[in-house]
Amino acid sequence: MSSLHRLAQRALLFAPGTALILLALHNGGFFPIATAVTAIATLAILLLWATLMPHPGAGFSRGAAIAAGALAAFAAWTLASSQWSDAPARAILEYDRVLLYLGAFVLFALLGRTGARARLMVGGLAVATTLVCVGALGVWLLPETFPTDPASFERYRLSWPTSYWNATGLLAGLATVFALHFSSSLDEPRWVRAAAAAVIPLTVATLWFTVSRGAAGATVIAVCVYLVAGARRGLLTAMPVAAMGAAAALVVARGVEGISTADPSAQALDDGRRAAILLALVGLLAGGARFVLAGAADRAAAAMRLPAIGPRAARVAAGAAVLVLVVGFLAAGGPGRVSNAYDEFVSGDYVGGDVAPADRFTTLSGNDRADQWKIALHGLRDHPLQGTGAGTYVLAWQHDRASEFEVIDAHSLYAEQAGELGAVGVALLLLALGTIVLGLGLRVVRGPDRAVWAAMLAAAVAWLVHAGIDWDWEMPALTLWLFAAGGLALSSPPEAQRTARRTRPLARIVAGLGCILLALTPLAVLRSQKHLLDSLDAFRSGDCAGTITSALASNQALSSRPEPFELLSYCDARSGQTDLALRAADAAVRRDPGNWEFHYAQAIVRGSTGRDPRSAAQAALRRSPRNVEARKLVRRFTPANRARWRELARSTPLNVPGTGRAQRSQPQTKSP
Repeated sequence: MSSLHRLAQRALLFAPGTALILLALHNGGFFPIATAVTAIATLAILLLWATLMPHPGAGFSRGAAIAAGALAAFAAWTLASSQWSDAPARAILEYDRVLLYLGAFVLFALLGRTGARARLMVGGLAVATTLVCVGALGVWLLPETFPTDPASFERYRLSWPTSYWNATGLLAGLATVFALHFSSSLDEPRWVRAAAAAVIPLTVATLWFTVSRGAAGATVIAVCVYLVAGARRGLLTAMPVAAMGAAAALVVARGVEGISTADPSAQALDDGRRAAILLALVGLLAGGARFVLAGAADRAAAAMRLPAIGPRAARVAAGAAVLVLVVGFLAAGGPGRVSNAYDEFVSGDYVGGDVAPADRFTTLSGNDRADQWKIALHGLRDHPLQGTGAGTYVLAWQHDRASEFEVIDAHSLYAEQAGELGAVGVALLLLALGTIVLGLGLRVVRGPDRAVWAAMLAAAVAWLVHAGIDWDWEMPALTLWLFAAGGLALSSPPEAQRTARRTRPLARIVAGLGCILLALTPLAVLRSQKHLLDSLDAFRSGDCAGTITSALASNQALSSRPEPFELLSYCDARSGQTDLALRAADAAVRRDPGNWEFHYAQAIVRGSTGRDPRSAAQAALRRSPRNVEARKLVRRFTPANRARWRELARSTPLNVPGTGRAQRSQPQTKSP
């Protein structure tokens, strides 16, 4: 292999970390443009790999084929679900994200597995997550020095740069795990161990300011997994420093008050500056302590020889430990405590961001998650095999919810996919994720590089746990690295690749054409979304000519999307194009019939053009019975005020652009 190919391979190993930073800075990659651009870039790299590398498929193993096959089938099932959901645009946007994860997995499964490559990937992820934490702390504690746009970042809980505090919290947890790994690695240079120890107080403080209970719990679990799976002598010196640094950081962070407001007081700003300085000092002290211990203390730890323990003694010790845990659990009233915790999670009061972090971290209320999961599983109950269709959870929530609380995702990957894609879809997803975790676990059990694979495994466990209580799947900044790591773990080692035959030109051409064809969908999504956002901007400014031009371009790029037709209907109604307005409103409803917002728009357009809006208004209310706007709409259009329907329709607030993955605007007051 040429030096250029080796350089390309090494550069590729830093791609997950680079993508993590870029996606985090773009709302975690939640919206369609970021996902589509990343998917296109991933497929472009795959195209180059297939056409330029001497043995492009040599690294692909049987385990990788199983995971890739399950992911590919899951992507196909996601796309096919549009046939029974009657909402193809929702399925396409969900498919786009699965395609991104599939592309990342395949790319790194082709790379070939070595411990050195795993260290480079984990190093890149460690640097990326650390930079996110440092930037987040700067924005939070020093708002005058690092101001942010209030429209994209509310000073409610620390959510920068992902725009979601639980996502930023999980990134901080991953950074903590990666830093602990490098701090305890006796194979790393002394300065690397010290730098990693200095990072831990900053990552822990970031996690505290996000006030993310789920991320904190996932981090604790991940650290425990790493301590067991990556057991190494370096932890004897690294762990005390990490624990003391984390404790000191928490003491400093707990003392910061009043900083979580849009306009912090002078005292709060002073507290923030003081906390930033103290956290920097704590980090320096932790790094200094680790640097000192990285000398003689680490050498002594490396020279330790533990006594051998036979299988029988190990079984006896394990049995005794389990017995002690069970007895202790029962003696401490464990069953009753678990029951109380369950009751508080299911029916506890909603815990908002105005609650002090110390109090919020000690509450177990699920903030309506139990209700969200129950509604998600309605789809599995009603349609056991196929579910209700990809992206339709929000419609189920709007229809079945018991409150006015707005939710787009079910706050659980597993419940949402079970409801949307049924037993078939969730089985394919679990097969892919299970194969990845198994691959990481096998790398921990076998080989001399078990510690670096243990770091990946611990981070993967954190993701798997957190994805069960939040919408990490919809945030590629949190998820893309997992499939890259899984692909690397399941790929073949170099010695298995040396006997590989040279790939034939026809196979390269077919692979390249496959990448190009797959890229057409994210390219269509990208073009459609950009034109849709341009149309929205024009609509907000009252420019109907620009709105129509961009909406038509969005529809031309992806004709299944309803949002362009909604905007067209409003502008056609404003310009007196009655028939066009009605047809456009009907087209929006046909493309997403379960969405109350398009029936709402249809009612407004009908009323403003002199048609009877009542059936459309009732349809909107049936799809979202607890929606305030829908209830008001029905009350506006009654037989008693038939003569004023046109006037009432034109004064009704608009709600655009719908609940697709488009960035939403606030309700508008200017109607057709």
